Amino acid sequence: MGLPVSGLYKVVPDMAGVREYIAYYAEHRHDPPYEIDGVVVKIDQIELQRQLGSTSRAPRWAIAFKYRGGSYHQAARYRVNVGRTGRVTPFAVMEPVKVSGSTVDGPPCTTPTSEAQGRADR
Repeated sequence: MGLPVSGLYKVVPDMAGVREYIAYYAEHRHDPPYEIDGVVVKIDQIELQRQLGSTSRAPRWAIAFKYRGGSYHQAARYRVNVGRTGRVTPFAVMEPVKVSGSTVDGPPCTTPTSEAQGRADR
């Protein structure tokens, strides 16, 4: 029994190896028989994992590196959704398009700048 594990993992000795692995799959991410949108980098030394600890949401010894999407489409119009707590979330309304096997027709409105800032704030 157990969970299925990808055979694409690689143990590397240093950050240069991590960078090479990320760069390799940036160019070859469509080669596997399934879609990948990034790689997960983990520290595998248990003592170092303990020292790094975790936040309330995620371990500090693991991070997901996501690749940019492949194509962009112009939105036909923009709308906002008001959640039950009053939070306003803008989203685009556009012709449906296939993205990595899913149909998208109302993506949230984020910019690379705001996404990068959100990661930097964490």
